[in-house]
Amino acid sequence: MKAFLLSLLVMISVNCFGQNLESKTFNFDYQISYTIKNEKRIIDKSVLINSEDSSYYMLLSKIDNEILAEVILVKDKRKNIFVLNQKNDNFDFRYSTKINNYSGHSHHYIMNILDNGTVELLQFRNKKKTKLEESQVLTFTTSEKPLFFAYIYAIYNVQDVMGINFSYSENIIVKEANVECGNGLTAKITLKEVKKINLKL
Repeated sequence: MKAFLLSLLVMISVNCFGQNLESKTFNFDYQISYTIKNEKRIIDKSVLINSEDSSYYMLLSKIDNEILAEVILVKDKRKNIFVLNQKNDNFDFRYSTKINNYSGHSHHYIMNILDNGTVELLQFRNKKKTKLEESQVLTFTTSEKPLFFAYIYAIYNVQDVMGINFSYSENIIVKEANVECGNGLTAKITLKEVKKINLKL
């Protein structure tokens, strides 16, 4: 994993800033990884965050044999995409794009605190919140800092991140989530690793 991160950082430094996409410095102090298991496949997702600044993050996704890296600027609504080149183990810059919140892919959310201390996160297809598309029951564990937002960044699509209120001030992180989709499919999301890092871009 160290070699993987090193390759990622080198490629992003060269490609991202070489393209004049962003001139600010990004500091990452946590790497948090989740595993998503459903009826069809297992997906590993890892997110690099700044625990003091939720305005940007880096998302690493392994889907089948392809590894993607997205540097997301939340406030600027922009993402920069990199894909692992299997021939040389480096990340190749693909493109930078504006994040559009087009209505066809926008969702609406409600969060409910349940009696047993878990949280129910409901995802709806319409603004009136009458057409339930997905429900999650989240279980937490304590952390040194408020890290709930890392789960949202790791699991949800970029377009949906802006629509979920993750302003939890408690020192918690999502440990596990049981997901039920409107089409009858289910999934389980499990916290795989919480790792302190000290990385700058």
